[in-house]
Amino acid sequence: MIRHRLAQVLRIAAVPCLVATATAFVARVPDPKQGAGLPLEMAQSSLFAGSGNCEFCHTSDGEVLRDKEGNDLSPPQDWRSTMMANSFTDPYFQATLEREVALRPGRKAEIEDSCLTCHAPMARTQAIHDGATSFSLAQAEVSPLARDGVSCTLCHQIQPDNLGTPESWNGGYEITDERVIFGPYATEDIYQFAMQSALNYTPQYGAHKTQSEVCATCHTLFTPIVDDLGTILGQFPEQTPYLEWKNSVFSQPASIQSCQDCHMPITTDPVVISSFPPGVEHTPFYKHYFVGGNAFMLSLLKNNIDGLGLTASEEQFDRTIERTLDQLRTRTVNVSVAELDADDGKARVAVRLENLAGHKFPTGYPARRAWLKFVARDAGGNVLFESGAWNPDGEIVGLSDPFEPHHDLIANPADVQVYEPIIADLGGAVTTSLMGAASYLKDNRLPPRGYLSTGSHAASTAIIGDAATDPNFNRDAAVEGTGADVVTYEFDISAADGAVTAEATLVYQSVAPRFVAPFRDTAMPKAVSFLAMYDAEENAPATVGHVSHLLGAPGDASWMIF
Repeated sequence: MIRHRLAQVLRIAAVPCLVATATAFVARVPDPKQGAGLPLEMAQSSLFAGSGNCEFCHTSDGEVLRDKEGNDLSPPQDWRSTMMANSFTDPYFQATLEREVALRPGRKAEIEDSCLTCHAPMARTQAIHDGATSFSLAQAEVSPLARDGVSCTLCHQIQPDNLGTPESWNGGYEITDERVIFGPYATEDIYQFAMQSALNYTPQYGAHKTQSEVCATCHTLFTPIVDDLGTILGQFPEQTPYLEWKNSVFSQPASIQSCQDCHMPITTDPVVISSFPPGVEHTPFYKHYFVGGNAFMLSLLKNNIDGLGLTASEEQFDRTIERTLDQLRTRTVNVSVAELDADDGKARVAVRLENLAGHKFPTGYPARRAWLKFVARDAGGNVLFESGAWNPDGEIVGLSDPFEPHHDLIANPADVQVYEPIIADLGGAVTTSLMGAASYLKDNRLPPRGYLSTGSHAASTAIIGDAATDPNFNRDAAVEGTGADVVTYEFDISAADGAVTAEATLVYQSVAPRFVAPFRDTAMPKAVSFLAMYDAEENAPATVGHVSHLLGAPGDASWMIF
C-alpha cells in the first residue's frame, strides 16, 4: 500500500507546484493500531480511482479544508465512516444478498448484478464497461474497487443526461470514459492541471451535482414481481424517497431543498478545497457527512473494524454516529401534545407527529420502522398506562400478528402505533424477502409536508391500510398535505395518586428483528457472521422526539382542553 502511495507521490512530484507536499502526504498513512482502520483504497482502472487517490489533495494539512472555526472538512475523512463508504462491506447487506440468492438460485446472476450496481458501483460499472454482461458477488469480494463502496470517482463522474427519468433509477446512472469529474463550482474557477496531471481526470462544473436527481439513481428502486414460472408481472416500488420528495413542498421551486441540502450540509465559509494549488477558495462547501438515520449499523461497523477490514477509525465512526443521532433528534420529526382532557375517570392525550424530512419517515429500506412509546404515571410513580415498550432483543412488546395495524385511538396498552411498510408476496402473505415482494399490506410512514394522494408519483408512494382513512393522518379538516399524524391515547386515571404525567417518545429502528429472524434458520456463512455481530449489539431503538406533559390531578383546571 505504501509503495502505491509513493508511486502516486512521484507522479505528482513531476509537477513543480506539487513537490512541496509530497512528504506530508506519505506521513498521512494511518497508524495500524486496533480500530484505526485500513488506508483508503489506491486501486485504479480505466474509469475509476479509489478514494485514497483523492485523499492526496483533498485532506486537510491544517490549513486547507477548514472552516473559519478551524473544523476539518476533509471529504475522505468524513465519508469513510458513512454507510455510503461501507455499502459493500456492510455485513447486513451481504447476508441479505446471500439469502435472496438462496431463495431464488435460478436468478442468482440477475439478483447479484442488480444489487451490486449500487452497493459495489465502481467494480460493477467497470466490469460492464469491459464487456461483461453481469457482475457477481464472488467477483466483488476480490475487487478493491468494490470494497471502496460508493466512492468519490463514482458520484463525481455521473453524467447529467438521463437524470430524473425512470431510465436513471435502479442504478441507471451513466458513466463514460471521458474521465470528467463534475463539481459545484464554475469551470473557469477550477484549477484543472493538478487533477489532470495526477489522475488524468478533468474537473469541470456540473449543475446536476447539487440536485436530488443524482441521488435518485440508486435511491429509487423498483424490483421485478416474478411468478413461479419466471414471468415478470410488474414492478414493485421498494424504495422511493426521491418520488416522495417530488410529491412534497420540498421539491417546489419556491421552497426547494435537495437531498444534498440535508444530507450534505453546506458551509458558506470560503474553503480552500484542495492542497493544489494553494490558497484558492470556493463557496459554498458541501460537507461529505452523508448523514442518515442508521446509527445502529454504524455502531456495528465501528465494533468490527478489524474483522471487516474497514478504512474508518473508531473516532471517525463516533463522529458519524453523533451526527446521525443529532439528525434524528433535531431534524426528523417534531413531537408535541395536540390536546388533552379528562372526565369520568378517564384521560385523553393527543400526540401530534410532524414529519420534517423531505420524504417519508421511516425512509427507504423496508426493514426500518418507528413507533410511539407512551407512558402515563401518577405522582407516586405508578404506571397507569404504557404502550410501545420493547424487550432486550429490540422487539416491540404486544405486537399483533401478522402485523400491527395503524391506530388513530389507542385505549388498550397492547396496541402500539408503529410507522412502517409491511410487504407481501404474490400470495398476500407477509414477507421480508425483497425480491419476493409484490405489494404493500400497510404503509403508514409519515409522508412529507405537501404530500397529496393525487400528486406526483402517488401510485408508487401511496398511503396503504387504515392510515389512508385516518381523518388526521396527513390531513387537517380534510385538507391533505400536513405531513403529520395525531394519535390519541385514552386511559383510566380513577386510581391515580396525585398528578399524572404523560410522556410520548418516538423511537426509530433501522433493522427490525423480524428481518434478522430468517438468518437464524440457516447455516449460510454470511448470515452466521452477521448474526454474531448483530447479537453483540444492543438493538435498542434511537430516540427521534420526546414530549412530557404534567396533566395535573383529576378535577384540576389543567385537565381542560387547551
